[in-house]
Amino acid sequence: MSTTMKDLKPTNDFSNISLKYVCPECDYDHWFFLSDLQIEGGYRRVCDVCQNILEPDPVDTVEIIYKDRPAPTKVEMVESVLQEGLNTMTLNACKHTLRTFGYYDKDIEDMIQQSYEYLKENDATALVKYAIENFGG
Repeated sequence: MSTTMKDLKPTNDFSNISLKYVCPECDYDHWFFLSDLQIEGGYRRVCDVCQNILEPDPVDTVEIIYKDRPAPTKVEMVESVLQEGLNTMTLNACKHTLRTFGYYDKDIEDMIQQSYEYLKENDATALVKYAIENFGG
């Protein structure tokens, strides 16, 4: 048996993933399995503490995003210096950050483009903050 585990990835069975929800009435923590949250018509549970009925929004799927982010290529670095407007390196940094919050690339691009139109700067931190505050839902 080999002791090195290179590129070990999880299976596609996400049925045992649990998501934490907090009761809005008493702040008690409740854990729901992903499989429960995918039931058509919704899923309900009664809070153990205050008897409030919890009805979490349905969850369609879970996407795993890995930490490794490739270093920018020389072409991307040159392009970012020469390009006016939102540059590729900034957009990629924003995508990397917002993916961890569950946003999809198309939504990220729209949010960041709108943020750039308002802020007019290639500062990934400022763009992400503005996007979440104003378009993040």
